[in-house]
Amino acid sequence: MKKLWKKILVVTLVIAMMIIGLVCCGKNWGNPDESNETTNVVQKKDEVKDVKKRVREASELIESLKGVEVKGDKVIGEDGKELSKNEVKEIAKLYASKDEKIVSKSDREKIENIVNATFGKEEGSKILNEYKMDKKLEEKIKEDKPIEDSVKTSKAKDGETSKANVTSEANKGDKAEKESKTSESKKSNDGKNEAVVGDNKGKKPSASTTKPTTKKDVVEYKNESERYNINFKTVDNYASSGGESRVYQAGKNGVGEKVYKVKYVNGVRQGRELVSDNTVTAPQNKIVERYVKVQDEKWETREVEDKNKPIYEEKWADRWFVNYYDVETSELVNTKYFYSAGDAFNAYSTEENYRVAWGTADPEMVGRDLIGYEKTVQNIKVQDAKYEWRH
Repeated sequence: MKKLWKKILVVTLVIAMMIIGLVCCGKNWGNPDESNETTNVVQKKDEVKDVKKRVREASELIESLKGVEVKGDKVIGEDGKELSKNEVKEIAKLYASKDEKIVSKSDREKIENIVNATFGKEEGSKILNEYKMDKKLEEKIKEDKPIEDSVKTSKAKDGETSKANVTSEANKGDKAEKESKTSESKKSNDGKNEAVVGDNKGKKPSASTTKPTTKKDVVEYKNESERYNINFKTVDNYASSGGESRVYQAGKNGVGEKVYKVKYVNGVRQGRELVSDNTVTAPQNKIVERYVKVQDEKWETREVEDKNKPIYEEKWADRWFVNYYDVETSELVNTKYFYSAGDAFNAYSTEENYRVAWGTADPEMVGRDLIGYEKTVQNIKVQDAKYEWRH
């Protein structure tokens, strides 16, 4: 009995699986095009996702660049695998940035080596020059947005076309799924509608229903201001004097403001135009003052008195002498001087003990008066040098 029940159970399971298989196949037999179309839509949706994954922001590309190495003519990524040409081109887009704060000089050199190793020097230079001239791409890198180059090569255009086709097919798939759900709801609600849906099965949608609608770009202009520093100047009018210096007035930077007219297309910044550039706060110059000579010393040549050489006026008096001689020996015994002839004569005539003689003697200086000094020539400073703080 146990063996019989086991056989019955196995047969029942096999029959149940066959019924389930027939039911599933019946759905596909009813509309084979619909099932294939749905499968294609799912596959193409995955393709769209893969395309979107390949578009990275500037910061991501810069970070990934650190792990990239050039080994001979191969470019190896941080995962140890060789990069494809498309992956190298994606990194090469960073070359559009001229701001060394975003893409440093060493990063730019590394990008050149990577591109030249992949495409060769001649073709690599062309690719880098295209990205270097791409202003829109430069703006995207600056704003750290997903960067897709606006300069398209023929291959890039083909890639865009394939992306558009995938997206279009995905949209078709979504539309087919919606129509299928609508037809099923109509079947359950109304038998008449079921007949109509049955007639339309297998028919391909017309071109008018599958043609993608083009949206008109939304263009906006906004005024945006940007402030910047205006550096002060240093004024040193007496620098050439080389004198001692000090700060008379400290310098202060000013503030300027530029107003730009910025263009946005579908919310994405495309470019800008300078409208005005005004000074909000004027800078205050730094003023240096110096201790400079404003008056030279002055010398003159003059004739002056030499105090070491006085001039005197001498006073002389006439004199007369009387000589006294010994009577016996005739030797001169004494001489007397008189300041008048009469006194000398009287002495001469009255002398009895000596033989005498008298006469005129040499005049005698009896005094002198200072009347001045001798003159000499000297250089005399008549004016001192003068210094002042000037700026």
